[in-house]
Amino acid sequence: MDALERDLAHLRVPRWRRGLSALPATREYAERVRECAERWPAGYPAAFKREYRKPLDAVPADDLEKQRIVAGCKRAFALNTGVFRALGEEFRLSA
Repeated sequence: MDALERDLAHLRVPRWRRGLSALPATREYAERVRECAERWPAGYPAAFKREYRKPLDAVPADDLEKQRIVAGCKRAFALNTGVFRALGEEFRLSA
């Protein structure tokens, strides 16, 4: 948390807490994570794929549910990509 706060202070200003709000893509991604955590845990892709792969493979799911899980993962990755694109637009690198 300390490192993130230092980064935000560097990217914005020391008083970043007052005027900083989540980007629309970040809010959408966070809502999807919350939705899956509350209503459909199989739809949430953890950050470290290798650590959850074995338990995920062991989930007793029929082919239709497996397709739903894959579709949920693809959607989550697309939302994650949207967050990074929006951050890239917000914080453009200069040479």
